[in-house]
Amino acid sequence: TPPVAETRPTPPVARKPERSLQVLVVEDDAVIRDIVVTILGMAGHRALEAGDGEQAFDVAASVEGPLDLLVTDIQLPGPLDGVTLSRVLVERYPGLAVVYMSGELTADSPPPRAGVNGASLLAKPFRRDGLMEAVTNALSTRAGS
Repeated sequence: TPPVAETRPTPPVARKPERSLQVLVVEDDAVIRDIVVTILGMAGHRALEAGDGEQAFDVAASVEGPLDLLVTDIQLPGPLDGVTLSRVLVERYPGLAVVYMSGELTADSPPPRAGVNGASLLAKPFRRDGLMEAVTNALSTRAGS
């Protein structure tokens, strides 16, 4: 009998987004921040980065054009946590979508207190597909969509 050819599922083709988004990634762990920035860049988005809430305000203020998405760790060093940061930025940038990341989330975790309506939650560690699904969910439920 002839050998049976091994079939492997073809990997999904990365679709180019309808338009490139400007994304602010706020994460104090440089390795995780770099991973998120790289994944978003590979998806065709422009990712800006900050290591804490104060730096995030500076980066957001320097952005030309719309700020479309905030991807932030819930726990950040300094006086601002990710939820507070997101509330302030959503006031400044109506329609801003939000993805919260946390190493302390479980499948049964409630949404962060006083969070932003429609924010997506992403448990760390995560895979590329998990990040992109959280981004898609956040964008589809943001205010004004």
